[in-house]
Amino acid sequence: MADAPQIHPLRQRMIEDMTLRGINSASQKTYLRAVRACCTHLRRNPAELTAEDARSFLLHLQRQALSISSINSHASGLRFFLRVTLGASADIDRVPILKERRALPAILT
Repeated sequence: MADAPQIHPLRQRMIEDMTLRGINSASQKTYLRAVRACCTHLRRNPAELTAEDARSFLLHLQRQALSISSINSHASGLRFFLRVTLGASADIDRVPILKERRALPAILT
């Protein structure tokens, strides 16, 4: 019988942190995907990820013309990972949440 694949300790810790905070499974998958995408793009180990790295990755996503909601999903996942899982809260404000553009309602006169 084959052994189950080993989960990276930081990934396991992030899953546990999200579960403790009651984050639903769909959001957990989104957050995990965001961290993986960032680390893959930057070719960096998750343990070495910084707020400046996350900011740089979000700029990359913006240049790729992703929607604001997609970028914000990535930002939320990266902020969670940095703040909660890594405990690196000092520069967390460098990872922005983008402002959504809202259409003004039509005014009937």
